Amino acid sequence: MHRLNKLNKHAFTLIEMVLVILIIVILASALTYSIARYINKTKTAKAAVDSRVADMRTKNADMNNKLKSYGF
Repeated sequence: MHRLNKLNKHAFTLIEMVLVILIIVILASALTYSIARYINKTKTAKAAVDSRVADMRTKNADMNNKLKSYGF
């Protein structure tokens, strides 16, 4: 009987295991939310950069056409 009591002192209870799993789930959901926000921010930034690049290409093409009309 003494041996069984000694083993039980080192084991986790069901409540402790459920609480640990619950904490892990909460942390994982917070991490997922943060990653989703980060991805959305990067997509927005990429769209802004792509728009600027398209504007620069248009301006560059216009400038090249003007230079060609002057003989350059």
